[in-house]
Amino acid sequence: MRKRFSTRLLMTCAALGVATGVLLIPAYLVMTVLMTAAPLVVLALQGAWFLPPMLALALLRTPGAGALTSTIAGLACVPFTGYGWAAVGMGLMWGAIAELPFLLTLYRVWRAWLFVAGAAVIGAAAGVPTYTGYGIDQMAPLTQAAAIAMMPLTTAVFTVLALVLAKGLAKAGVAAGTGRDDTAEAV
Repeated sequence: MRKRFSTRLLMTCAALGVATGVLLIPAYLVMTVLMTAAPLVVLALQGAWFLPPMLALALLRTPGAGALTSTIAGLACVPFTGYGWAAVGMGLMWGAIAELPFLLTLYRVWRAWLFVAGAAVIGAAAGVPTYTGYGIDQMAPLTQAAAIAMMPLTTAVFTVLALVLAKGLAKAGVAAGTGRDDTAEAV
């Protein structure tokens, strides 16, 4: 494992963080407007917060890259959403959580199945506090079932999107010179 981040790696994380942060701004705005009126729509967007860390982890395969990129994505959202500095905290939280499956493998396994399975498990776990927080426990049973299925599904879908984007960015040479371990199992 790398002991420190190179300048190129830091700049790559910053660029990915700002780019994905810009993509999160509409999700924050939709979440603000529809949180009480249409919680299932908000739940469908919850996986968007997995895009920054999973993209960085898939592209760079470096411990901490997901948390750093996701925190920068949150920072990019601060002036454009009603969440202010809480967006940075959300970014850090989602980024750190996204790193857990890779931490469990000591950052030695970078297979697509680990990305998707980890995201689905984390999405299901994140659904627990969301269940009562969004008032889903007060809704019709069919709506509750949809909500329960939505969290692991949305995190997995956005993770697959991150994997596709990472593959394209890697082909374009975005990860070149970052010290990415090219001998690791590829995504």
